Amino acid sequence: MLLGGKSAFQGVVVWAGKRYFTTNRSTCKTVFSPCKHFSYSVVFRANRLRELDNRELSVSRSLHRCSFSSTCSISENLQVRTIPVLRDNYAYLLIDKRHKVAAAVDPVEPTKVTRAAEEEGVSLVAVLTTHKHWDHSGGNEELLEKYSSLKIFGSKYEIVPGTTHRVGQGDIFQFYSPSCLEVYVYCTPCHTRGHLLYFVKERDAIGSSAVLFSGDTLFIGGCGRFFEGDSNDMLQNIEQVIHRFPRNTFMFCGHEYTLKNLEFALQMEPHNQILKEKYDWAKKQLELGKCTVPSTLEEEFLYNPFLRYGEASIQQAVQQSEPAKVLAELRKRKDVF
Repeated sequence: MLLGGKSAFQGVVVWAGKRYFTTNRSTCKTVFSPCKHFSYSVVFRANRLRELDNRELSVSRSLHRCSFSSTCSISENLQVRTIPVLRDNYAYLLIDKRHKVAAAVDPVEPTKVTRAAEEEGVSLVAVLTTHKHWDHSGGNEELLEKYSSLKIFGSKYEIVPGTTHRVGQGDIFQFYSPSCLEVYVYCTPCHTRGHLLYFVKERDAIGSSAVLFSGDTLFIGGCGRFFEGDSNDMLQNIEQVIHRFPRNTFMFCGHEYTLKNLEFALQMEPHNQILKEKYDWAKKQLELGKCTVPSTLEEEFLYNPFLRYGEASIQQAVQQSEPAKVLAELRKRKDVF
């Protein structure tokens, strides 16, 4: 819970007993989670989206698009700038505030990403690519042409355009040296066989929150399609990877699919009050042109049906009880929803 509403406008937010610092004390606004368990401080900047003429993507479309970029301060030196790109994708700037450097996550529209870096006053030194699909990796080579010393991190398990540094399960690195941020790599094969998650935390900052760039493995209220895997793969990803992250981890996903995901979730659990509140909140955010990211893993376990396969309400909805079969049936129904 946020303690002391004025603190947000003074540049400090108290959340779950911890202090989070904002970058712009005069324009900071506080966004409350409808679940009433979490709140976080963000700084909104207008960032008009443009359409890509005559370009077709083999990804599903969201009904809403965000017209605002947002910057979220996670800890004193860890900050994330959300950048709406294409029709419903998200790129991000992972910012090391102490050293004024940043890594771009899935920067499919390089112009928007470099502009955001300039606005934040940071140097772009690296790229973190979650997976090979064009709408996530499509900007890598253009950025490498512009910044020849750029480090582009990509999966060692699949071909990712522009990759200069191939990484995989268990790798830990700093995208800039010296940096106060550490990046942990986890492989979650299912959406693609080489899909990566990047878990980032501030080094030596005991008790501070971390961030998870989940790409197309996990969305707010949903998960990615099982293009190159099955429900057994997804179950292992959840139980062996996602369950092990701290619950207060902030999740930044690859697409703005929130409203559609929550509509489906409501069909599965129509009496889930927290889910209803999250849906109402997300709808208002999108009507205002604002992003629905980030979420937290704690929140996701309260309303995301793909993380709630062990709940009786979900099992009854899909008429299955074995975890892998529950996930398979959820995915089957969501694919045609």
